[in-house]
Amino acid sequence: MSIIIISIWALVPWARSIQNFISSTLGRVTFMLLVFGISLGIAIGLINYLWSKLKIKQIHLYLLLLILMMFYFGAVLSLRDSPEEAVHFLEYGLLSWALYRAFRHYLPDWGIYGASLFSAGLVSWIDELFQWAWPNRIWDLRDVSLNIFSSLLVQLALFLIGRKTSLRKKSRLSFKSLRLMSWLLSINLLILGFTFSLTPARLHQLTTVFPFLSFLEKEESLGGLVYRHSDPEIGIFYSRLTIDQLRRVDVLKAQEYAQILKDWRNRSYPEFLKTFPASWHPFLYEMRIHLFRRDQHLNKGLEASSLSEKRKHLFIAYKENQILQKYFRQTLNLSSYAWEEKKEQQIKAIIDPTWPYRSPVGRKLLGTITEKEMWGFILILLLLVTIINLIYQRKHFD
Repeated sequence: MSIIIISIWALVPWARSIQNFISSTLGRVTFMLLVFGISLGIAIGLINYLWSKLKIKQIHLYLLLLILMMFYFGAVLSLRDSPEEAVHFLEYGLLSWALYRAFRHYLPDWGIYGASLFSAGLVSWIDELFQWAWPNRIWDLRDVSLNIFSSLLVQLALFLIGRKTSLRKKSRLSFKSLRLMSWLLSINLLILGFTFSLTPARLHQLTTVFPFLSFLEKEESLGGLVYRHSDPEIGIFYSRLTIDQLRRVDVLKAQEYAQILKDWRNRSYPEFLKTFPASWHPFLYEMRIHLFRRDQHLNKGLEASSLSEKRKHLFIAYKENQILQKYFRQTLNLSSYAWEEKKEQQIKAIIDPTWPYRSPVGRKLLGTITEKEMWGFILILLLLVTIINLIYQRKHFD
């Protein structure tokens, strides 16, 4: 178990280098096939062990395991554009199994599954916070949810297998198991609340009190509300700013921001995002990502061999440009990134601009939930956990 945890955390500083190495040598597709092959090999080995060694012949068990495997493989395939995250997903599945083995002599009842899951969640939180503080790595709550999802699928599989291979299904949940699960769940919830509360303003206050943490001000803030904007002509997009704020900043900062974009035109895109983080420069940060997404899909569309692929990528590029033209207009026009009208019309003639569109730029998992709503949800859960423990403790000792 310790080896798996160390390997997970060791990947953090080297993940970007690993990604670049994979892209330049194996290629993303080959690497994803390798990860998928390892996952499939583990699944086949498990089924062979259950059927041949343990002599479990109940077909319904294998059908349920097959469903879980389909979810697992589907999640791995969804990460094909991020091979390092696919490795992480596989690692957390192995970690979940290792935690189960570590707890099996300490927790003799079904509480072992919850304890293993919440322990994996705790490791995932530490992992993601480590990534947040590490240079050139970013914080993403979706990564935590994916890691926990991987651990959950493994624990569900172990639960199904455990019902057929042990007496755990007959054992009553002990107060010791309930208490451990409660503590682990509570710590996970409190860390979730902490990440929602660490807004740019609070991060600044924290670095004022503890100056040695000042390097964190250059990182993306963990908390902060994201607004969901719906435009009938464009579709849906997300921003840390309201529509009025976007328009006001575009008027006031157009000259300054356009010059910054010009100066950084031929410089590193990741370095730009690091230099102008969303916490302190939300307008500039989001505009640069919209530009990157627009230009990336424009190039893919122009290089696509099939008409369907060409239309798909050009549609995304067109919609991202619409967002830029409408909500970042003055800054765009003063920069060197504005499209000529002829180019826009040529792309429009190839696609159907009426298709629905949702831009992922600026979107965060649970980003539209306010801090007050999140803490209300957390406190209700903590209260329920406390009540359950008190009731169970009374029954247990009576």
